[in-house]
Amino acid sequence: MFFTLYLGQGTLVGFFFFVMPSWQAVNGATTAEVGFVLSAAGLPWALKIAYGFLIDRFSVPDMGRRRPWLIGAQLVIMVTLLSMALIGPAAGDLAVLAAFAFAINMAVGFQDVATDGLAVDFVPDSERGVVNGFMVGGQALGAALSIGANGLLAAKFGIAMAAVCLAVITLIVATLSIAVRERQGHRLLPWSVSTDPTLITGAPPLAFSELLRTVIGQLRHRGNLMLLTAALFMGTT
Repeated sequence: MFFTLYLGQGTLVGFFFFVMPSWQAVNGATTAEVGFVLSAAGLPWALKIAYGFLIDRFSVPDMGRRRPWLIGAQLVIMVTLLSMALIGPAAGDLAVLAAFAFAINMAVGFQDVATDGLAVDFVPDSERGVVNGFMVGGQALGAALSIGANGLLAAKFGIAMAAVCLAVITLIVATLSIAVRERQGHRLLPWSVSTDPTLITGAPPLAFSELLRTVIGQLRHRGNLMLLTAALFMGTT
């Protein structure tokens, strides 16, 4: 499941960070115009700490702490991709392309943070390296497949067809997210009936103040500061 979630996420990363810039450039966009849309796609990833606060603070207890966010994010991604396909923006429609890039990548960011939270919750320490390898590998594979397949679709049929393909992939991933319960006894959907409410476990949502204290405490660690600094320089490039 972790592999599949990251595979779906990778198809969107590959599209917005490789396929769309190439499609823009081939269709006459300048370097500055390509960079403008790329910056709109990248900005939501800088806000992931805020997504973490929201996901850990608000949940649907009998559906899970993170699974409702996963499903919600995937629905937003599908609707936005289909809207993009219907509008069919041209390479020069910078504001439209930037808006779609920002909205979809924000939803992908929520999916990413929710998935990581699930991994921390459910994967034993001894298995985290293996599972994380599957997650990173899934994203790399999804990006590679997306760059190849959606790059071909965008070149031959336009950006709208590539958006439809991505919406179908997201639908498959969302179907799995709906079908797999976060914990035994959870409802599959808000209108479903719990299989056994007595089996529902898990920590209650945390208050914002408690979350803030936790984050500030983690930022004091030298290793975390070094990683954040490295991430900042890598993102700046």
